[in-house]
Amino acid sequence: MFFAGPVSVKSQRLVFVCLWMEFLVGCGGSLRPSIPSCDPNAAPEVLSLTIQNTGQETLQNYPVAILLDETVFDFTVPKKESAMALWDATTRQPMSAWLESYDAAAGKALLWVKVPGLGPQASQSLLLTAGHATGCVASTSSFDGYSVFPFFSDVHDTAGWHATNHLRVTNTITAGPLTIGGRSVIESDGLYNGFPGVAQAANGDFVLAYKKGTTHVNSPFVVLRHSLDKGMTWSPEVVYFDSSQPDPALLRTPLGALVMALGKADQSGREFAAYSRSTDNGLTWAPFTFFFDPSADTFSVAPSLTVGQTMYGAGYGLYTLGSGQAPGLWSSSDDGFNWTKLSVLREAGDPSLSETAIARTAPSKLFAIMRADDTLNTYGRYSSDMGMSWGPLISYTSQVGVLQGPVMVQAGSALILMGREAIQIPGVQPPNTTGFPRQLAAFVSYDGGQTFGYGTVLDAYTGKQIDGGYSWPMLLPNGHVYVAYYSDSHNQQKPDIKALTLSIGPPSTVPAGSIHVLSQLAPGVASHALNFDFTRYALEFRFRSSPTPGGSQFSVLLQGQASGSPSRLVNWELPSTHAADPTSQSGIFSNQQFVPILSSFNHGQDYRLRTVVDEIQGTQQASVLDSFGELISTTTPQPLAQGTSAHATTIQIGNNSSLRATDTLLDFVFVRPAAQIEPLVTVTRVR
Repeated sequence: MFFAGPVSVKSQRLVFVCLWMEFLVGCGGSLRPSIPSCDPNAAPEVLSLTIQNTGQETLQNYPVAILLDETVFDFTVPKKESAMALWDATTRQPMSAWLESYDAAAGKALLWVKVPGLGPQASQSLLLTAGHATGCVASTSSFDGYSVFPFFSDVHDTAGWHATNHLRVTNTITAGPLTIGGRSVIESDGLYNGFPGVAQAANGDFVLAYKKGTTHVNSPFVVLRHSLDKGMTWSPEVVYFDSSQPDPALLRTPLGALVMALGKADQSGREFAAYSRSTDNGLTWAPFTFFFDPSADTFSVAPSLTVGQTMYGAGYGLYTLGSGQAPGLWSSSDDGFNWTKLSVLREAGDPSLSETAIARTAPSKLFAIMRADDTLNTYGRYSSDMGMSWGPLISYTSQVGVLQGPVMVQAGSALILMGREAIQIPGVQPPNTTGFPRQLAAFVSYDGGQTFGYGTVLDAYTGKQIDGGYSWPMLLPNGHVYVAYYSDSHNQQKPDIKALTLSIGPPSTVPAGSIHVLSQLAPGVASHALNFDFTRYALEFRFRSSPTPGGSQFSVLLQGQASGSPSRLVNWELPSTHAADPTSQSGIFSNQQFVPILSSFNHGQDYRLRTVVDEIQGTQQASVLDSFGELISTTTPQPLAQGTSAHATTIQIGNNSSLRATDTLLDFVFVRPAAQIEPLVTVTRVR
């Protein structure tokens, strides 16, 4: 303040007092409250922590795990991350921390705190508080994994992953369009029950046919049953026919009769495709007639589609222009009395093809999807003239896997494809047991079969791969789909006849809460760059996978450069197609050889895993942890994945196999420095 003229001493004193009061409270204002200093000890709950470095290394910006249990922490009071904080006990400054897991019912929690510096044999004191302490403000931005670890990724970082080959990394889950309900077991008597067909008769009854016997290759009897209450209960079994291997197919004709097709023996004793009609809702049946007369070489025809007054059925037999088998399309324009072969769905150079499903996707267009007899592929083709001729062969393997016994039904705008997932893993022995998904799977297309998605496992079964998975869909008047199928539920190779109902609704997208990794049946990974200079570190992650048609495999990899070429340091496969049992065993690769870690794998279960990498030693050590970071099992140090040491520059997640897909929720993945001896943490309760 400046004065232009003479000022009395009294005035100068008044100005001085005013300036002093302004400094304290503001001249002419009221008294300002004093700001109390932060005292974490004033929080409702306080724990004292001592972190001691018992090793000889100097730890810089080192993440330390802190396990809490009921002996030191009160889990009876609900808490949130925002109400918890870690403080330097001396400076009372907040520390960067992250809460990995918190389970009040189990009475356990796991936190991580980043310690800025800790010399050999040195220690540091911290305070953990729960609840608000007067004057203490802990930044919420410092209470997350990104502030603790050199690399961290969770649901907030999906944009940081760069995916390839149709792999998707999102923060959402798409529910639907298929909802499964009305599950029932129709027959379970310890015999071999399989290959059902079902149709709704003109009077509204459900008519069910299936094969019955003692084994997969000895099921000669065809049983018919009726339901008067839409599948809730069924009449007793009645053996109507004997049959060969081709399965009974049922369809209602345009005029309300029923037609059944299966395999019958001709005069020479050879089995070929034949059909019969019923005009009294399946109570009695006319004599069987062969689709070819003489029977020729058509093994199976399955009437499955009605367009106006014309019925269509796809079948297969010997390929007359080469080796193997070929599908054919048949039609009837006189209510199923007579059938004519329209076309063959195999051309020169095509692989051997057999079981085929058909659907009408446009006024004059048919779509067919076919089983490849190599058990490694699924193919499709289109006809633009209602089956008189067919376009080029299209591979659907990456979209739907390897389907046997495919069937299709159009339900509104949704074209539903179902079949037994039967992808074969070469070299896995014995055949028909381990290595196969053993699933009845469904897919949905909204573009007339050009693309299929929304893969859904309708049921999984035990026993051999051949002991389940064939189905027959029936569109109901309410738009739902009734599905009859067979599956072995008892691991006895004696499957049951079962049923379920599919309701179809619009797909809905909801937040995932985790990184959602979704792939087709093809290799695909998402990459994220790494940037750290330490050479001994831990890769840690937690995930859970859902069943996927074709089988599940989730991969987590660390990759670097060795001699100018990519080199894998870590390669987790969960479960692994390289395991003795690819449906259950998980592990890592070491020097390009699979090392089993987990002997079983449960979909929907959380798995918490760690690999400690030592680039100088060229080793990795894999561990299985529980939800709170406590060790369950560990390996001895193993050579790196490809046996060559490199510095990690990239982390990858996804599916690195063409024989599996993945539908996985990854809660988090992080990389941290790993000391030879982890710091010792002592926790005591203050209040």
